[in-house]
Amino acid sequence: MNDIALFRNWDVLTPQRRRQKIEELQIALLNLAETHPEVEIPVTETLCNGLYMRNMPIPADTIIVGELHSHDQINMLVKGTIIVATENACVELTAPQTLIASSGTKKAAYAVTDCEWVELFSTNKTDPAEIKQEIIAESYAALEDNT
Repeated sequence: MNDIALFRNWDVLTPQRRRQKIEELQIALLNLAETHPEVEIPVTETLCNGLYMRNMPIPADTIIVGELHSHDQINMLVKGTIIVATENACVELTAPQTLIASSGTKKAAYAVTDCEWVELFSTNKTDPAEIKQEIIAESYAALEDNT
């Protein structure tokens, strides 16, 4: 695996500490965005027969932190190599890969090469704003309150 300082020794951290590190990274990236231009990642949204799909091209050498998802989802890496860290593990993936992210998953990632990441969610809603309210939790506390 590439030697990315953030993900070093990930396997010896507790799940709680991994979760904290992901949240700390998100805060650091938000603070950095105040003085440095953010990388634009255009998200293409598609709805079809109860499926909501988000397709994201991620440029090489980009660090991202995703949303905290309140529902299980299918993730697909259809292009490239990416390092993905969650509270459960840190893995380097090379396309093609498909994985299930359980409810309560928040991911941090480093795109080693240009990547294309796809997320699939099951929903009965048709308005993207309503879907996002349904599938994204504001915090771990909010997620636990809804269980």
